[in-house]
Amino acid sequence: MSSSCSSSSSSSSSSSSSSPTPPAAAATILRIRLLDGSMTRIAVPRGSEDETTLSDVLSRAASSSATTGTTGTGTGTRTSTSGNDDGDGERGMLMPKIKIGQGPSQKDVSDDESRSKSISELGLKHGTLVTLVPPTGSRSGGMIKKTTTKPNKLPSATTTITGNDASSSVMSSDRFDPFPALAKPAAHSAAARRLRALSRSSRGTSYDQISKLREYMHNVEPQSEGSVKRAYMCTVSADRFKDGCTIKPTKKQIIAAKRAGTVDKLTNRIVNRWGLCLGTIGTERVDQKKDRVRTSLSTPLYEREMCEVAKVHAIWEPRQQGSGEGGYDASMATRFGTDAEYKRVVRIANALGLRPVGWIYSYSDNRHEEGEEDEDSLPVYSSDIYHGAVLQIGNMQNKERGRDEGKKFVTLALDANSGATEAFQLSDVSVQMVAEGLIPPPSAVGGSVVGEKQKKKKKKASKKDTGAATSSGRYVTTTEKFLIDSEETTELDSVLCLVNTALLGHTGTFCGKQAESSVNKKGLLTAKAKKNILAALEKNGSDDIELFEKLSDFNVLVALDGMIKKRDMDELCRLVRKWARGQRRGSEMGKELRLALKLALEM
Repeated sequence: MSSSCSSSSSSSSSSSSSSPTPPAAAATILRIRLLDGSMTRIAVPRGSEDETTLSDVLSRAASSSATTGTTGTGTGTRTSTSGNDDGDGERGMLMPKIKIGQGPSQKDVSDDESRSKSISELGLKHGTLVTLVPPTGSRSGGMIKKTTTKPNKLPSATTTITGNDASSSVMSSDRFDPFPALAKPAAHSAAARRLRALSRSSRGTSYDQISKLREYMHNVEPQSEGSVKRAYMCTVSADRFKDGCTIKPTKKQIIAAKRAGTVDKLTNRIVNRWGLCLGTIGTERVDQKKDRVRTSLSTPLYEREMCEVAKVHAIWEPRQQGSGEGGYDASMATRFGTDAEYKRVVRIANALGLRPVGWIYSYSDNRHEEGEEDEDSLPVYSSDIYHGAVLQIGNMQNKERGRDEGKKFVTLALDANSGATEAFQLSDVSVQMVAEGLIPPPSAVGGSVVGEKQKKKKKKASKKDTGAATSSGRYVTTTEKFLIDSEETTELDSVLCLVNTALLGHTGTFCGKQAESSVNKKGLLTAKAKKNILAALEKNGSDDIELFEKLSDFNVLVALDGMIKKRDMDELCRLVRKWARGQRRGSEMGKELRLALKLALEM
């Protein structure tokens, strides 16, 4: 009995001693923190630590996050080898930084050698944290664009205007920044979305992150000085421009009105237009009245008081369909720098020593009407800000001039009713905001003008978060928030985008001597202009003074460019430029060029 009991007890003890121990972990779990702050876990089978590399782990993390359908702002960041996503793709974009561990013991393993090492060689254990840090630049189309993005903070996407229409803001990295110092690495809305994604993570949102969100908003404040001190407008060209905006009754209309007895009701009709100002950028003394200061050695020191000025010598008006109340046809302005007609005009201007120095437009909607408040008396509206900025950006993109010379661009506003003209320059921040798409293009050509009651309704409607960017009169609703006196807003007053510029008058070198224009609305020579030039060609005197006076008109030369060969046109521009500079001796037209002009004008 006792033996049986002892045997049973021994068997039970042996069975208890031979019972299986708890199984070890079947896999090593690595925690991967993706670029958007979300967390994912990758299981590495036990025993394969020596064969699994860090690059394999990251690829599996990218594949697992891709199945969630997010691309960087949700719960995962997709890794792509095509270079089109925001992950850690190995082709077509910069690789993110990789850090292992936490706190002071965290180390960087972003180099290619560390990526190819196994997790056992790197010392990765169960529960180790691997953090992906965004790169300091982004690549698009084979070009690297540096940004100021900090690791694990806010995105590096940027908004820009693409294409000639530029009707919408898109995220891109190939935009042209007219003022890189003012450029923002990302749109404020994208940065806000990024911050909300970080707040949902375990780390939460710090006060430092919230304060840095303002770095993605432009600070709009009045700008005291522009690129040029003053502007000189050709009075002859300005008078022609105003006359071109005034459509007088035709002879048939006058005869019909006389028959009907309604002559008193006949009035001139205003057709608003715009033109490109061609001239030169020069230097002169700031104060023209003061005598030049000299030292004891009679060395002039007036250079210390020099300033840059813009002198307009001619106005070229592109083909356009003018409108009355409401604005001008600015379709050509959106194609500034790319249109073939514009390139031809700039080529002739360069041959004459001229360059685009600004633009002029007319308005006829009584913006200075009596009875309005002083703050509403402004000749430049939001649509004019947009078109002027587009023209200036196109001028700054010119490789010969670059940003420093291209920004010397003046905006001239002419009242078609009275002929009063004012000069402004656009502030640097407003031009940059147009380049980034914050200031949207006007909904209609020339924008729209509304009354005071409609504007108040507009303000009330803008307070509601409709998400749509609108522009009306001098006020415009931007697509992103910006700062005015440290306050966030989306309503921009055009007066904050302007720099007052002094305007003086002079007679341009290439404006011609005749009072009326030598070309019609289509840019072709008028019959009277052809007749005058042919009459001057028939004179075979010792000099060609009368002929060169007729040809010293920029619009006449542009019209002749389409009538004669390029070789003859280059020679004609050389002679006209030499004569305009005062080099009258030797400025005689050869027989071949004279014959070519005569044949072209007689056709």
